[in-house]
Amino acid sequence: MPEKYGIGKASVVLFDNDTYTAAKSCFKFCDSVIQEGTILVIDDFFSYKGNENKGVCGAFLEWQKSNSKFNFRKISDYGMGGCIFIASLTA
Repeated sequence: MPEKYGIGKASVVLFDNDTYTAAKSCFKFCDSVIQEGTILVIDDFFSYKGNENKGVCGAFLEWQKSNSKFNFRKISDYGMGGCIFIASLTA
């Protein structure tokens, strides 16, 4: 669907969602634009008291498991609960 908006491949994607449902939709939307070296800046990653099954973190981990083409390595933290990841091709 990104093609509908003239979006090809992404170098950097900023996710600023507060809930699991919103984040899940955004991650799915970006499936086709992620490439090796894409930087994912994910705000509110550690919301919901750090529970990995809820919020943005839960949606990201679920999406990451379903995306067998890429590994996502955390490269930095930022602010009060954001994380930055880089995509690399799986071996």
